[in-house]
Amino acid sequence: MTNETKTLADATKPERMTVEEHSKYRYEKGREVGNERDSRMLVLREDYEKQKNALTKKRTAAVRRISRLDPDGGTFSISPNLDTASRRIVQSLQDEIKEAGQKLYELRPPVTQTVFDEVSKEKGYAVQESHRQHIAKALQQNDPVNAVAVEAYGIKLPEGWTERDGLLYPPTAVTPTAPAATSGDAEALAAWGV
Repeated sequence: MTNETKTLADATKPERMTVEEHSKYRYEKGREVGNERDSRMLVLREDYEKQKNALTKKRTAAVRRISRLDPDGGTFSISPNLDTASRRIVQSLQDEIKEAGQKLYELRPPVTQTVFDEVSKEKGYAVQESHRQHIAKALQQNDPVNAVAVEAYGIKLPEGWTERDGLLYPPTAVTPTAPAATSGDAEALAAWGV
């Protein structure tokens, strides 16, 4: 097996790529995911800032109104000198302040890693798995793998694997078991090689 071996690189199947093809694939896919993450982060950050500013303005406006209606009271206390209507207004404004404060407390800025993970999942980009892991998983499932990559990683294959068009294929001696014949259907049995 040499690097000049014709390979059937398939962007959806990393185990069929050479080491170089997989490196290029991961770089391009990572860049694509990173760019998408960055554009989403801008939108999410802008939305976060708008919500934060709106809540802060609402809270500040309520504090100012309270200070005009009840100069002797505080943000969370009501002066005993106020008439009933003013008390209700101040109480309502205090509730508004508490609600805005709670929403501000619960409001969280977007997290870059979380957005990256979401985009990765959407685009089918698995950062955790290495090329070698993809090949090992394919070997366990008896799927074809890139011959050049197997050689580059020094992976020892079990007996019977054959090379065709730059890919290593599992032994063909493994055959599926035939289903239990109940109807005597000759075509079904022939399809299973029985």
